[in-house]
Amino acid sequence: MDDRDEPAIRRTRSDDLGSGAAPGLWRGLLLALALVCGTGPLGAAQTPLDTVVNAAKTGETTQPTTEELSVEQLRERLAAAEAEQAAISGPERHAAGAPPGASANELQQRARLLQLTVFSYRQNLNAFASLAERKQLAADAEAKRRAWTGFGQKPPYSILLADGLRTALQVKLLNLHSEEGRQKILAAQMENTRERLLKANQHLRLTQETLEAATPADLPLARWRHDLAQLEVRGLGAYLGALAAQVREAEANVAEYNREIEFERGKIGEVEQALAFTANDLERLKADIDERRSRTIADLEVASRDQERLSTALNAAIARQTEADKLLAELQARHGEARKAVAEAEAALNKAEHPDSFLGKLNPFRGSSAKSDLDQRRAALADIEKRLAAAHSAAQQAGREHLLAVERSRNAGHAVESLNIRLVALDLRRSFWDLRYVSFNDERAGKRDRNKDYEDSRRLLKVLNPAVEHLRGKLDIIVGQIAEQNSLLRLGDETAVGAEVPKEILDLLGEREKQYLETFSEVEETRHLLLRWVEEENVLAVDRSAGEVTRGWLESGREWLKAAWNFELFAVEDSIVADGRVISGRRGVTVAKVSEAVLIVLIGYLIFALLTRMVMAKAVHRGRLEATGAHIARKWILAVVLVVLLLFALDIMKIPLTAFAFLGGAIAIGAGFGMQTLLKNLISGVMLLMERPFKPHDIVEVGGISGEVTDINVRSCTIRGFNGIETLVPNSTFLEQNVTNWTLSSSKVRYTLNVGVAYGSPARQVSDLLLEVAARCPNVLMDPAPEVQFMDFADSALLFTLYVWVEIGQGRRGGTAVLSDLRFMVEASFAEHGISLPFPQRDVHLDAAGPLPVRVVAGGQPT
Repeated sequence: MDDRDEPAIRRTRSDDLGSGAAPGLWRGLLLALALVCGTGPLGAAQTPLDTVVNAAKTGETTQPTTEELSVEQLRERLAAAEAEQAAISGPERHAAGAPPGASANELQQRARLLQLTVFSYRQNLNAFASLAERKQLAADAEAKRRAWTGFGQKPPYSILLADGLRTALQVKLLNLHSEEGRQKILAAQMENTRERLLKANQHLRLTQETLEAATPADLPLARWRHDLAQLEVRGLGAYLGALAAQVREAEANVAEYNREIEFERGKIGEVEQALAFTANDLERLKADIDERRSRTIADLEVASRDQERLSTALNAAIARQTEADKLLAELQARHGEARKAVAEAEAALNKAEHPDSFLGKLNPFRGSSAKSDLDQRRAALADIEKRLAAAHSAAQQAGREHLLAVERSRNAGHAVESLNIRLVALDLRRSFWDLRYVSFNDERAGKRDRNKDYEDSRRLLKVLNPAVEHLRGKLDIIVGQIAEQNSLLRLGDETAVGAEVPKEILDLLGEREKQYLETFSEVEETRHLLLRWVEEENVLAVDRSAGEVTRGWLESGREWLKAAWNFELFAVEDSIVADGRVISGRRGVTVAKVSEAVLIVLIGYLIFALLTRMVMAKAVHRGRLEATGAHIARKWILAVVLVVLLLFALDIMKIPLTAFAFLGGAIAIGAGFGMQTLLKNLISGVMLLMERPFKPHDIVEVGGISGEVTDINVRSCTIRGFNGIETLVPNSTFLEQNVTNWTLSSSKVRYTLNVGVAYGSPARQVSDLLLEVAARCPNVLMDPAPEVQFMDFADSALLFTLYVWVEIGQGRRGGTAVLSDLRFMVEASFAEHGISLPFPQRDVHLDAAGPLPVRVVAGGQPT
């Protein structure tokens, strides 16, 4: 411990230990006086570290005194701290200088504090050296900036030069942001260290009080703990000083980066005043991209072959491990049987050597055969144990080979994946330079659409950003796997045979990490190009005119509509056969595909409907087909065309039928319930079309419904009743129930008119009058001729029936209306000829055998 850093009161007490009790009493009085005055026990000789603590108490930003030390002083203190650390380095000297009673935690704390002190002084010296180097570099850079007179070439400047300057500017901006982040971290560390230093000083004062009150027996341990508390204050103070030196270094770096950024921006501004992007520049860029792309494709081919080779090796390793595990299980079973056999032989030998009979005890050769059998079984057991150990070792080796084969195969797969992503990044970079070239030429021609350039760059970023996130996720996974393998190495014995596997896996993971880092670097380089262009377009967009703003809004609207048009509703599994192999994948169903499929179906259906109407009209006009047959045939043709158009539209739009697989459950239920009725009606419609039991405009009666057939469809038919109400009748009804077709073969229908006349009327005259009335009715047919029949002698009338034939159908008077006309005419004719219509007559007979009783009822009550 360096005595120069100890408080004066510490040395005073050490010097006065042998002075007797009187000096101790005076020291106690002086200590009490110091406490009353508020100076504290260390007020007589305050150390530089106390200044730091007081600053932390008051909230001042005064830096610790260690920051103000010279390099020579720092080196002296570093040498002293290293000497103290060397004195206790090593387990055998860990407790050197510690009195009895010091705990293991305190000994470890002393070692940690000495290590912190040495580290802090070294960091402080390094910060001094870095700051001096930064000042020298800053002076050289400032001299170069002042001596710079311009670019070596004459304007116009190549866009490649401007892009290189922007790249340099971006690097300096990243350095600036890094140093600013470092400043924040250092500030947080300093604040935390100040709080720790404040608590360390409080602890130092407590140990000082304990030291003052210690008895002679406890004095060595109290002094040692006081020294330990001083060491803590010294270490934290040195660390705080190192942090402050690093803050000054970071501030110098930030200032220099700001000057360099301003200088680079000035150079970029000068270049942009006269910029050129020639076709030669574009070709150079493309040639470089193509060369890198060719190398990547070559690497991809090698990686693909390695993947196939390692996949074969993995299958072989799996087979070896399976065989080794099988052999191990078999030998373990045999080992158990052998041990059981040895145990049985030992029991037999013991029984043979200790027979129960007297003669057996006298036999000198007793147990010889049992012993020979035991020796044989023990030899067999030893052989099996030897083979079992070898099998166990082989199984372990096979397991290690399997594990390594899995990781090698994964490495090959990850290499193929990362190289494919690298190809995507190179293709996007080529597209980017094409867009830049077109944009530059459009700007020179005065027709540049800045919003389009902005959207194009954003479109490329949308493609690239998922790749960046994917690579970051992969790198995070690999870092976690590396940490896991390191943990396995730390937990296990590195000298064991099994420790070789984590080491080899670590090497494989390192190769995998390197692959992804190279791809990530390639992708990030392309992404930074795009981000710079997006930033430039954002800056230029501020100066856009009203027309450009309007065009930008229109373009944005168009992009939104395009995005909505290409919006993916869902994705379905699909498979194709290529080169004799079934390749599965996912195919998206977008709004565009669905809309185009609907348009194909609608337009195709309308075209076929028009064509079938024209064809059927010509067929009817030339007499080759009846109108009703043409109508029914057109309906069925359009139904078949609709199904074909649906399948055609799905095929053209590349929408697989599996897109509707999610309806399988609903279709299955519908096929069991609703589809059964639908299919029955469809089949019934086909049968009706073939049999043709009726046609449109026929008068039919089915299921209690009668009327004119107005339409025959695929699923049902329409019947218009005589009251004008139309009814849809399923086709299956016409097959399942009796159907009456009044006009199947003829439109003539016989109707019946029942007439009754009073008794006494001339029957023959009544018949002649009825026939005369029928002859005069214009809607009654004379062929077949009307007929009258004398039907019956009823209770009150003579009954006659007039049979007339009426032609029914479209445009003709209905049968009920004709019967109504006949009734009017019959009534007039009978009235003219004095024939009366009957009315009900009844004879009432009274039983007059006795007198009839007569009662007078008053108020509703008999009297």
